[in-house]
Amino acid sequence: MNVFVPFEICDFTLTQYVKDAATLGAHKAILEMGHFNCEELGMRYAPTWLAEAIGTDAPIEFVQVGDTYRYITK
Repeated sequence: MNVFVPFEICDFTLTQYVKDAATLGAHKAILEMGHFNCEELGMRYAPTWLAEAIGTDAPIEFVQVGDTYRYITK
């Protein structure tokens, strides 16, 4: 297998295997969506119903955090 396409990586040995294999010249890669990225759509929707659900008039806004990782490419 040359490319792994997981929804979310819970086992960090997979990432180290792919990194080491790529460093040694093997054609290995991971295409991962990421846990936080896949939840963003739900979090964008949350302010529309959250104020009513918890019974408050306080403003509720979605604040996009952005990517929390730095990527190194060859």
